[in-house]
Amino acid sequence: MIYFQLFWAFLKVGIFGWGGGSALYPLIEDQCMNNGWLGGDQQKIAELFAVTNAVPGVTAVKMAVYIGWQEAGLLGALLAAAGISLPGIGLLMGFYSAIINIQNNEEISPVLRRSFIGLINGLRFGAAGFILYSLIRVVPTDLSSAHMSIGISVALVAAVLLYFNVNPIPVILCCGIIGALILF
Repeated sequence: MIYFQLFWAFLKVGIFGWGGGSALYPLIEDQCMNNGWLGGDQQKIAELFAVTNAVPGVTAVKMAVYIGWQEAGLLGALLAAAGISLPGIGLLMGFYSAIINIQNNEEISPVLRRSFIGLINGLRFGAAGFILYSLIRVVPTDLSSAHMSIGISVALVAAVLLYFNVNPIPVILCCGIIGALILF
């Protein structure tokens, strides 16, 4: 039964979640809380989210694999990964097939282009809301000095990236070096 629950829960997240790991976090958290996975502990879920964001790869899939592994071993991890991945793979295959079939039709092409632009714009707003929600849920609510310094650092990095239109890769590397120096 746990195998079906894992597959079904992450299939729903894959179907209804848009915008990447940060946007899917609330949906994954909801599934964990409803099913009692990871002990139903929001702190554990937030820590898992932080760790999976630090490792390269698709955050939502990494979270699904870890939760599946913790709850049902290797088969649980595989089923959770399949559940969260299948909707996106199916959607990409469907879009690709549709685009290939009608790309040369001069009457349909402009309508299709406008429809896709409208769809993408709508999804952006929804994903932004989920990302804001995940930021509020993951960032600790107490205002200790460590959390304040992290908040100030995040604000400064965001300001530098937005105001100076800087390439984010050197900023990420600098932040990593500073974090490593502070840790040691």
